[in-house]
Amino acid sequence: MEPPSDLIDHFKLNACHTNGITTETSYSSDPARGFRKVKVDRKWHRGQNLGHGAFGAVWLEENANATNEPKPKTARAVKEVSKPFMRHVHIDYNREILALAKLSRFPHEFVEFHGWFESDHLVFLVMEYVACGDLVGFIERGIGEGEARVIAGQLLEGLAVMHRFCFTHRDLKPSVSCLSHL
Repeated sequence: MEPPSDLIDHFKLNACHTNGITTETSYSSDPARGFRKVKVDRKWHRGQNLGHGAFGAVWLEENANATNEPKPKTARAVKEVSKPFMRHVHIDYNREILALAKLSRFPHEFVEFHGWFESDHLVFLVMEYVACGDLVGFIERGIGEGEARVIAGQLLEGLAVMHRFCFTHRDLKPSVSCLSHL
């Protein structure tokens, strides 16, 4: 079944990534200055690698324009997925985009999905960055039974939402950072 292209298209960003810098172009209005449509170019600098899995790596990106913006988002997580590898293993990356788009409507269970963009060989999935680490870090610091119950409950709530949409998590493990639930 082909994913609904209108929902996937809705989340497509006008962006490109070159030499560790993502340039994203958007448009906003500036009624105070009498402008209906103002072009805004935002640059994001790639920072540390936050993790990797079978399908790609997740990077921290930091907003280079944050000082010029009234309410800036200063950091975000960007998952970089190899299109040729996804084709090789017969997985449609549009299905992952669709999952992120649908699941971002549940902010208590999942990170916010900001959008996606692509190059010839890569798909970039842009998500909210949550600087809380992964479950391995919590386990290593030591968690009590009460905290373990809360964490298990949260995991089960997220999986229940995913299953309602017929999505299956392919890589659930303690070392998966809380910044990406897929």
